[in-house]
Amino acid sequence: MQVNAWWNLTDFQPRSWLRECQLAVKKHLLHWLRRRMPGGHFALADLPELRRILIIRPNFRIGNVLISARIIPALHRKYPAAQIDILTGAPTMPLLQHMDLTHIEGLSRAHGYRWISLGRLLLKLRRTRYDAVVDPGSGSFSSAILAWITSAPYRIGMDIGNEDALLNVRLPCGERRRPYDRIQALAAHFDPATPARPYYRVHPNEASEAHAWLQQGLSREDPATPFIALFVGGRRNKRLPATYWASYVTHLSGGGVPILLFSGPEERSLVSKLTALQLPNLTIAPPQSIRHVAAYCQQALLVVSPDTGTMHLAAAVGTPVIALLNRDRSLRFAPNGLHDCAWVKPDPRQAAADTLRQYHSLQHALAVSIRTASHDDDSPVWHERDPVSIAS
Repeated sequence: MQVNAWWNLTDFQPRSWLRECQLAVKKHLLHWLRRRMPGGHFALADLPELRRILIIRPNFRIGNVLISARIIPALHRKYPAAQIDILTGAPTMPLLQHMDLTHIEGLSRAHGYRWISLGRLLLKLRRTRYDAVVDPGSGSFSSAILAWITSAPYRIGMDIGNEDALLNVRLPCGERRRPYDRIQALAAHFDPATPARPYYRVHPNEASEAHAWLQQGLSREDPATPFIALFVGGRRNKRLPATYWASYVTHLSGGGVPILLFSGPEERSLVSKLTALQLPNLTIAPPQSIRHVAAYCQQALLVVSPDTGTMHLAAAVGTPVIALLNRDRSLRFAPNGLHDCAWVKPDPRQAAADTLRQYHSLQHALAVSIRTASHDDDSPVWHERDPVSIAS
């Protein structure tokens, strides 16, 4: 269940009659807001120079926030002198560090009953007097309410036919259904060179710490041998069964490739079963913060993950991804870079064999890039990174 904020009336599934009442309240509230907001629509080219911009993405999911973060460097490119702030779900705030944001504000579930704290936050946003708010999502009801509270004169977002967003600067994004492509289309209005992948920046200290730990903690004969980062977590129907992972990891380990396994707190039982297999070349990583996981993923040759935040995190740092999916719907959200793969319920033995083939292909590309040494940032040719992928 996705919970954006306490006022989002559509996040849970009550009885049909109660849901109809909620939709009616929402409809009348939006109608009331439209009548009290300044009318008219504006083209992006007609806007004055924006000095204060607020990005609104009150979401608690890692993937959604990383995908939406792609708008940040595009706004900096378009408005280099602007103060850019963001309002997001409190648990995802660490992901947005080192992104040249002036302020990172967080909405938590506790704001649902801490009314004084919520009021202070909303009053702070209103007093900042933003020139514009940007909604990089699909125009949720909660984002519309927050945009109205800020009283910003320009409300910018995707023109996808969603009247709930209360936008007055609607930017066309075509018929793109994949979230990666949608946010790219939106960000391209500010920076045409925007790539179609999430955005994240690893701090140099985090990269150094990850490198030092990998040199000592990863089981491999040669410290220079590239490794595969494997995440076995997942939410509800995105989760693959334990028997699948046991078979996949067993066959993958048989290929002699170093494997670093991550997991979430819900996978303790699964990790115990995998540990009991005593597989060679398999290292179980200790519990890590999400920022440290990102640093390890950046140094991996390949990341294997289900449809999870880790999958999007790996795509954001530019590491090739193999997405092992449990349902067809997840294909819309899987990375589709040059070296990315997405497979729905593949046979574990065949999936392991295909993973090893992808690994050796990328290993060859890595060797070629080291010999040619043609990249200024020393990143392999298969790494699809931003011009500045590591925070300064």
